[in-house]
Amino acid sequence: MIITVKFNGLIELSEFERAAQEFGRIVNTYEGKPFRVFVDLMDSKVLKPEVAEAFIQAQNFAVEAGMEKDVFATDMLLLQCK
Repeated sequence: MIITVKFNGLIELSEFERAAQEFGRIVNTYEGKPFRVFVDLMDSKVLKPEVAEAFIQAQNFAVEAGMEKDVFATDMLLLQCK
């Protein structure tokens, strides 16, 4: 299973938190079965530090829930990924 996540423009923390809640609901339906995540940030702006930290927390949650791999599509020059 592959979960696709897409963001546009400047990502506000409140927007990311809403998306993370929906992501969590989807992940929990897999009941520990392996899955992968594709994150499309091609139309997004630079991440604010608090949003970048929230991304890391979401990644940690996903790994614990059974995520095998994640891939980020971006045109940002620098993106820190785990």
